[in-house]
Amino acid sequence: MKRLDSSELRALCIRNNWFTCGDIRQYTRFFQRNSEGATTEELSVIIWICSDEVPYNDIYTALCKAMDAMPKEEKQMICPGFRFLNEGEEYTVVLFYETGKSNVALLITPNPVCPFVTVRDISKLHNGNYEWVWGHYFQSFDEAFEDFNERNDYLRNN
Repeated sequence: MKRLDSSELRALCIRNNWFTCGDIRQYTRFFQRNSEGATTEELSVIIWICSDEVPYNDIYTALCKAMDAMPKEEKQMICPGFRFLNEGEEYTVVLFYETGKSNVALLITPNPVCPFVTVRDISKLHNGNYEWVWGHYFQSFDEAFEDFNERNDYLRNN
């Protein structure tokens, strides 16, 4: 897989009219994550969050093509961009990391009170709903993102 440098990634965003809703701090963090070796999926999610009405799969496919990477097969599994209903509440997975035993996810929901949620050990139940061991709810994406990263680091190192 070919890594894109910041100027190539910037040109791709401009050419595709991506990242039209992100602020300078988010844009800076986006390039920081790229230089730190973020996966194609993570870069796609960041672009998707900070873009207006661009489907995640379109971004992911274009990034894979630009990076000479093979897109992962689309499956009904928990991964960035996956959407689900849970007891009438709509959620979208923004970031997801899993080991063989545990996982942590950052979710977005249209709930105006707390639209961002970090959850641990999300899984699908037989009735089609999802459950998680615990969830932390946030009004700020930045706070939720920081919480996800802390919990992700803990999961990776333990």
